[in-house]
Amino acid sequence: MIHRTHALATLAAAALFACTQAGTDAPGGHVGVEVAPLSLAGLSDVAYTLSVKNGSGETVWTRSVRSTAYGDGAGSLSYVGPCDADDNPNTVELVIDALEAGGQPLTVGVDWMNPAPTGDPVTQTATCAADTDVAVTFDLTVARAAQQGFFDISVNFSDVFCSAKLDCKKDVGGSLEDLALLFNPLTGARERTAVLGFACTAGPGQATALHMSEVTLSCATGASATVDVAAGPGNLDPTFPGPAPNTTELLFQAAVFRGVELLGTNNKAYWNVALGLNADAFGATLESDCRVTATATVSDGTLEGGVTPVGTRWPYVDWDVPLYDAGGAFVCGQHELGGGDGVSILYSATAGIAFASTFDSATLGVTRNQAMASCLDYLAAGETVNGIYEIDPDGFGGADPYDVYCDFGTVDGGWTLVMTSSDDAVTTWTWDSRLLLTTDTTLVGDLAQIDHDFKSMAYHDVPFTDVLFVHQPSGITAAYDDVSAGLVDFGSFIAIYPMPTCGWTGGSGFPLTGGTLTVSGALCDTDLYISVADYDGTTCTTSWTTAGRNHSIGPVWSTHNNSACPFDDPAEAGLGPVNQCSNCPVGYSASERPARGFGGPKSLNTGTAGAAQNYIQVYVR
Repeated sequence: MIHRTHALATLAAAALFACTQAGTDAPGGHVGVEVAPLSLAGLSDVAYTLSVKNGSGETVWTRSVRSTAYGDGAGSLSYVGPCDADDNPNTVELVIDALEAGGQPLTVGVDWMNPAPTGDPVTQTATCAADTDVAVTFDLTVARAAQQGFFDISVNFSDVFCSAKLDCKKDVGGSLEDLALLFNPLTGARERTAVLGFACTAGPGQATALHMSEVTLSCATGASATVDVAAGPGNLDPTFPGPAPNTTELLFQAAVFRGVELLGTNNKAYWNVALGLNADAFGATLESDCRVTATATVSDGTLEGGVTPVGTRWPYVDWDVPLYDAGGAFVCGQHELGGGDGVSILYSATAGIAFASTFDSATLGVTRNQAMASCLDYLAAGETVNGIYEIDPDGFGGADPYDVYCDFGTVDGGWTLVMTSSDDAVTTWTWDSRLLLTTDTTLVGDLAQIDHDFKSMAYHDVPFTDVLFVHQPSGITAAYDDVSAGLVDFGSFIAIYPMPTCGWTGGSGFPLTGGTLTVSGALCDTDLYISVADYDGTTCTTSWTTAGRNHSIGPVWSTHNNSACPFDDPAEAGLGPVNQCSNCPVGYSASERPARGFGGPKSLNTGTAGAAQNYIQVYVR
């Protein structure tokens, strides 16, 4: 099915600064602007507005110019004007005002899409210095309507043609009916499906690279589902537990289809994503105001790291299609590229735009260009082998990715290691250094020795809902689901609680939801608590100096030491910190208690002391 498509041609513009001493002509000299021709058949003229502004934002000069007057009529031009060496940096602005073909103007929004319109020029900055030439290059791509039924990408793209759509309906006898393609595993029937389509060809014998973001279905409540387009091909089988009706999961199924098919003499690469929309989860009293979003582009070569070139306004397809309105009614229909209802051609910022994955039609291989946000995302993408993986929690344009240790096999998997408290003969987790557990982002240890004291960047960076504790050498695990709402990292979560707090009562902690931890020895219950004060039987105090009171900071379990449950000397069931009580040994708050969480009260620390054999690890997802 071929929808409205566009032809794209690349424009390269170079601005040359020729600056002399201030006072000769204009402050700083002159700017020489050169624009290369647009390689698009039939183009007869291009109108531009060129401007130079100094560091204070004052306009040094502005001029409307045409390629017929200052170039070859096909888009090229040369023009000279002043720049201001006394007030740097200078900014060169380029606006495309009009295109003509055969002497007739082309209509913006119909015949072509403007990457540098009035009010949103392409800009480059440079330092204007006397007697120094500075070259500034603009690379633009102009989308022009094509008759071929695809969009034609010329020059840098070497005649690549593409089409895009999103359909939720099919035409049956002149009326639109819901697409029902994917099978609901709970009912066994084909049910409501949305299909996002993207296809391109570079022509006979030419390789084509498709680049696509993840496909996201999101609702106003914050509920969302993400499809990893690099997964598959075929059904992805997202989590969709029974019994029917399931009213919580947005997707009952998702599928990815990639490949190359013969289109006449051309090889067409396609990348389609089908979303099985769980109708039982949507409605006026359920999920509403929901939409599908994604982006994709094409090249006839590689995009390094899946990022469009810096300094270029690169064309891409943008999907932003409403599926359900604010009342929960299904409103998705047939959405064509350029139809004004959610599937559009946009231009990237000159800083570049990143795409999560690339499909190479020559090798049929898929490359993930960006690291996953967490180990849970790697699990969803099919990873099963525990080990070191690169994650990028804030995505392209933010902080650099970094390595973490992932556990895919324990308690449903997808766990990111954030911390280890180890009996490794190194004093790390103390009361005096308690902020390491809250707001101090200093890293600890080495990812190559996760049985020693360790704190990952992920401790202060990865939002989480569930937490897992793994004790060694016992191998006992304790998982706690829904500890947080998924909005803060583990350090910020610990910092929410007073240090220490009397706000807990026995059995009021976060309940155990998975793992092998049981009550035995001096362990009072299996709940997880945070920064508990010492109750010494029934009386709680938060004083740091009261005699005989051994508080702790961070994760802790309820234990009885020399008084009854709950919370008698919680430092004996914490990860290390203990306060300096008035009758405690000198330097107590600078020491590290060797409990290793529930390992202490359960007498699990049977390894050699000081040899990193007794430790507890903290994972989040």
